[in-house]
Amino acid sequence: MKGDLAEAWSFTDPGTFIINLRHGVMWQNVPPANGREFTADDIVFNYDRMYGLGSGMTPSPYADPRFTTIAIGDCY
Repeated sequence: MKGDLAEAWSFTDPGTFIINLRHGVMWQNVPPANGREFTADDIVFNYDRMYGLGSGMTPSPYADPRFTTIAIGDCY
């Protein structure tokens, strides 16, 4: 497998998924992202939404309950 947004990923234990993001990936230049760089906060928001952790967010039926910790690392 090869990622477009991540350069590498690993599972350090059954409940922890570490993602190393590719640098220089930009959102398209339209609101709300307005062409800014893709960041770890974008990944965290997605997982929070998927697991229903944010205000007003409902868990997805596709969320894997084994992933309880997400760690975002840098790739250079």
